[in-house]
Amino acid sequence: MSRSPSPIWSDWIKEDMMGDYTSTQPSEPAYSCYPTGDPRLTEESSLSHLRQPMPYQTYYFPGVSDLPPGLSPSESASSIGSGSPPSPRSLRSDSPEASDQRELPHAMEYSAEFSPAWAAPLAADEYYGTDMTAFPTDISYTMPADSSYTIAANGNADSQSNYTYAPSSSTLSSHSSTPDTSRSHSEASSSPPSSPGSGHHGGGSHKRSRHINDPNKVARVRSVGGCIVCRMGKYSCEAAHGPCDKCVKQIGAYAPTCCLRQRPSEVIGAEQIWGASLGLRIPRSGQNVDRIAVQFPCVTSVGQTRPLHLSVQRIESTTDFCLYQEHLPTENALVSWVENQMMYEYQYENSGTFQSAMERLVMEYATSHHTTSSKRHSLMKRVHTLSCMFRIWSSKTLYTNGPAGAAVELPGTVHIQLHDIAKESIRRAQREIMSEFDKSIKDIKSKDRDLPLWACLWQTLFVYMQLWDLLPQMIQNGQATEGARDRTERLVVTLGVMLAMHFKNQSPVITLKTSESDAKKSCGGDSRVFETFKNVVRARESFHQDVLMGAREGNNWCALWKQLIVETEKDLERRRKKSKGSSK
Repeated sequence: MSRSPSPIWSDWIKEDMMGDYTSTQPSEPAYSCYPTGDPRLTEESSLSHLRQPMPYQTYYFPGVSDLPPGLSPSESASSIGSGSPPSPRSLRSDSPEASDQRELPHAMEYSAEFSPAWAAPLAADEYYGTDMTAFPTDISYTMPADSSYTIAANGNADSQSNYTYAPSSSTLSSHSSTPDTSRSHSEASSSPPSSPGSGHHGGGSHKRSRHINDPNKVARVRSVGGCIVCRMGKYSCEAAHGPCDKCVKQIGAYAPTCCLRQRPSEVIGAEQIWGASLGLRIPRSGQNVDRIAVQFPCVTSVGQTRPLHLSVQRIESTTDFCLYQEHLPTENALVSWVENQMMYEYQYENSGTFQSAMERLVMEYATSHHTTSSKRHSLMKRVHTLSCMFRIWSSKTLYTNGPAGAAVELPGTVHIQLHDIAKESIRRAQREIMSEFDKSIKDIKSKDRDLPLWACLWQTLFVYMQLWDLLPQMIQNGQATEGARDRTERLVVTLGVMLAMHFKNQSPVITLKTSESDAKKSCGGDSRVFETFKNVVRARESFHQDVLMGAREGNNWCALWKQLIVETEKDLERRRKKSKGSSK
């Protein structure tokens, strides 16, 4: 159906916009605003075995029907162990053996990130430079002034001053595990440090190198890169192909799905997922500016929710309207509009689901004045913005008031413009959120595994699960590609793995059950946030039951969450009760 309004639309546009709505649901808008995606990412994802129908209204997870009957996780797992790692990228210190290492010079960089066969590898010389599958245990660097040091593979040096480095050609070519001590000792003995801080123990120069027991093993780990489970658990991840031993031990049959080596920001791609802006060229118009009130497609909320007021102008030589370019809606105005709709749903629709309770918890925390000093407050606000803008972006229809107060579909161009504004806001929020999640993978303190991080991971996971639910129809309509679907699948699983690893030993739910005062403190001392958190915990029990039921019925998404999250949380609960009983 075309979104263009009827010829009489302008006759009543200045009338009262707050009349009653009708229950008529307009048909789906006929416009496309999604790109074709990255042509390199058309290979079927290894997560295809998860694609089974699931009743969305029951489990709040997406449902599709393209999984061949009878396919089990173990059968799907056999498709992952193939493929060669991509070409060099960057040296990272993700394994325990390399946990204290500095980043090496650009000339020494080589691959540390490995995606299994579902991620199409790029040509070696396309982005990442020269491959180096072996790594020398000692590299000589030239220090400033008149002192020289031999710096081992870990990049450590005794000098605390700034220095320049130049890899020795003989060292690079030899790949020897024996330090070249003669050169360093002679230079160090003849050239004392120029400053007290440049020498060891404050005196003369001193050579120090670190011995690596198994250089080949360290090189293998660096060239492949640790998986998320091993990075967060500080384990040694050695598997070059397929799942590593730790993932097999902890996750079992779903290890091939969950042994992912990319950080969240590396998994997702904004252009491929959310589509490109249409870039509508709106002709200049001499028409007067009119005001309209916009509502979500919720008939029962008429008169109860605050509408979004927009300034519009007629497009010359048409019956269509567009947003007035000098008065576009701001991000804050759009977020406030969605918040008002959310509050109505929480108060009157009373869905009581874990997902809706989590969405409200994020909103209450992000808008509370008591939590502004929290370390995670900024992250909460970005996740809340992501949720609000996703509602606008994913709305197939929006309404305004027609003649006699009847609800009519919003003019097509106005809806597309709102869609694009929401999309740009989503991209900004996504970039900041994924950056924070990346940081949480490594070197996060136990005290930072708190309620805000827990809630942000859950709510972000729910948003991308809803996106994944929309992708099959988008792909069928040519609005998205399988590459977008694969990226979303891997991101959802990555977030699930992070939830399991972050909160396998302690979670906000356990904190609430052991100490309400500590739990309220994690809510910023805000009683409203605290009560919302308790509602989340109550809804969580029902969510667990729904997941277990879905797993028994053969739904692979539910089976994954059962293994990855539900069993982990239940095991933590059993350990708490056992510890409580033994302390009596």
